[in-house]
Amino acid sequence: MGNLEDLLQPETGRAKAEEVGLLLNAVGERSHLSQIIITSREKPKDLANRYDPSGAFDPLLIHLARLDGIDDAAAIETLRQYGLSDSEADLRWVAERVQGQVLVLRLLAATAKGKPGYLRKHPALVTQKAEPLLQEQLRRQNEGAIDLLRRMAVLRVGIDGAGLTFLRLYPQDGAALDGRFDRAIEIREPVEFTSAELSATQGILQPLVDSSLVQERYDKQRCELFYDLHRVVVEFLQQQFAAELPNLINSVYAFYKSSCTLENPRTLGSL
Repeated sequence: MGNLEDLLQPETGRAKAEEVGLLLNAVGERSHLSQIIITSREKPKDLANRYDPSGAFDPLLIHLARLDGIDDAAAIETLRQYGLSDSEADLRWVAERVQGQVLVLRLLAATAKGKPGYLRKHPALVTQKAEPLLQEQLRRQNEGAIDLLRRMAVLRVGIDGAGLTFLRLYPQDGAALDGRFDRAIEIREPVEFTSAELSATQGILQPLVDSSLVQERYDKQRCELFYDLHRVVVEFLQQQFAAELPNLINSVYAFYKSSCTLENPRTLGSL
């Protein structure tokens, strides 16, 4: 089964049709000899035991695997196979920009076949080709998820769950700041959030990770998960919310000032 998310309710992760939900539940919970591969940008909750409040899948019956993009060398070879005769440098530039998304590579190759150098001269094509895919994913997100993506659109570096909570709760509408923000910015120390505030952020964030709109990586040195956006997603969001970028930049800079590291921009101008 491919692109199963089309059959799921965006709000609940369960099947839109009862019959599909029953089928998925039988696949995930009943004894059978079939081996079924399902691809989905969202986790189909009907695969889990309906009486288990955690919604966890049975690890003996279901194996979850994240499908990452191909590396740059494979991306260049893919573009060659689709007939592009661009220089090695130009194809590597395209590969690095697309970061392993095979479908985007295929769409770009169809556009630029027989036109060496065309993609390098028209970098916006990457975003334009990805836009229908991203629009569909954005349509499936709730307001909280869209708001969090909007606030992440001007980040320069990866950010942890507490940092995302800062961005999520920092007012964009001119409302008065929570005193915790003022103090954190003044003394350049992170805000201390409640477990409920951090959990709410995680609840918004996880579906975005599952749908590949947000990238998740584990920092072994800091023993912490960090989140950022694929370059194509950043460009798409910055186009969608262009009018809001000045306010977004101010809020992100406020976060950087409250959590100063060597990676963070030192001035608003550098951001």
